[in-house]
This record gives sequence, structure tokens and C-alpha cells, in this order.
Amino acid sequence: MKIMKKIAAVTIAAAALFAFAGCSDDDDPNEMITKVSSKEYTIEYSNESSEISRGYKSTALKHSGGFFVIEIENQKPDQTAADGVMGVIFDLQENSEKKDFYVIGVNYGYNNTKQFGYYASRFRNVTDLQAANFGAGNDHVYDSNDTKALTKFNSDTAPAELVLKKAFTHNDKITPDENGKIKVAIDVSMEGGAYTVKMYKASDLNEKEDGVKDTASHIVKETIPAEITGYTKEEQGKIGFYANVYANKTLKGTWKLPDAQNYIQVVEE
Repeated sequence: MKIMKKIAAVTIAAAALFAFAGCSDDDDPNEMITKVSSKEYTIEYSNESSEISRGYKSTALKHSGGFFVIEIENQKPDQTAADGVMGVIFDLQENSEKKDFYVIGVNYGYNNTKQFGYYASRFRNVTDLQAANFGAGNDHVYDSNDTKALTKFNSDTAPAELVLKKAFTHNDKITPDENGKIKVAIDVSMEGGAYTVKMYKASDLNEKEDGVKDTASHIVKETIPAEITGYTKEEQGKIGFYANVYANKTLKGTWKLPDAQNYIQVVEE
């Protein structure tokens, strides 16, 4: 099965998996994201304002990556505007003052594209999760041939974003099914301090949908090198979820951690 190294196997008590805490009310005052179980989170939120509404949900689960399945409902193949963004957070490092993390966001139909879109960024020094772009000012775009942006990003003391894949990078391999649902699997793994992010279509998932088929071929592959992560070996960070709901739109969908009991370590808060 093409998923990341499993770091906490069946020795984890099943009851413990259901005992972890979520984020504080301050993180998600809109209460947009609901925990169904340790393996599933949902959103069904109507934004009646003229501004973007934001949701965030951290978990007390820790892993060096993660295997996620995102489903977005009520999508049309020819739609010219997205309802919002559903995203996953990994390598969340936090203390009482700030949060650092990576995000991968997905949607469909953004800016008249009529296509699936995604982006990836790293954020540092985040203090306000409800702020536009997590409060980050001028973003820095990573370029392996020019390290100036990375150097500036690492030296910032204010909230900052390092763009790893611009919003939104489009892909025509994922389209709504007959029920209007978009489904994408995101596999984040780490080796030698570097992350590899792969995305798969719904048809690539195995029967239990807790990984992909041996014959699956990724539709997206991105690498986050060790020079960005600052790691030299496999490290673990918290995982979480976030959403943006655009003005006067309704966003309905599900995040799944289908194999959580096998490869995610419970963190005691």
C-alpha cells in the first residue's frame, strides 16, 4: 500500500485514539468544522457575509506526514466559481504564542477555471488563525535556484508565508462524480528530512479507502526539500484541518483519516 511509514502500530489502544482533544474555541469561533470521530471531520457552513469565513481544527494526533481523503460536495463540472477551500495541516508546531505549519488546500472551479485546484504553503509565527492568510504579509515564493525568499522567510519574526505551490495550481484529472462530489486522496510522507506530497483520484483508492491500490499512479507529486523543513531525519508534528468559505457560499465536505488507528500516534495534551 502506497502510504507513509506507519509509526504507531496496533500497540496503541483503540480507546486512546478517541480521547484526544481538539482546538480551542478561539481557534474556530465560527464552529465550522465538526469532529465526527478520530477518523472523520465534516463541514457544512453557509457564509452569508461579504467576507471570507475561516475554520480551523487542530488535533492531538502527531505524525511525520499523513494520509487524508477530502470530499467536497455539491460541485458541478462546469462551475466557474469555487465555494471555498478545504485543506489539511501538517507539521503543526505550536506554543502559547505562535503556530508554525504547512497547509495544502484544494477546491474546484476557482476563478472560472472549471478545474480542480490546489496549493501548498508553509506558515511561521501565526498568532491569529482568523486573519486573512493567517496574518501573513507579503509572501515569499520558494525558488530552488534563488534562496533569498527562503532566507527572508526564516528570518521573519512576524507572521509569514512561504509559497511552495501557488494558489491555485490546476489539474484536470479530478472532476465531480455523478453525485456532484469531488474526492482526492493526499499522501504526505517524509524521508531524510524532506516531505513528498502525492495526490490520487478516487478510483486509485483501495477497497477500504485507507490507502491506494498497488497499481495507482499519482496525479500530483510535490517535494518539500530538507532545506525548507530544516530537518535531517523523520520528525513528527501535529496534524489538523482548515477551511475557507467564500462570501455568500455554502461549503459542504468531509476530511477523513482512514487508517488513523494504525499509523498515527496519540499525543497527550
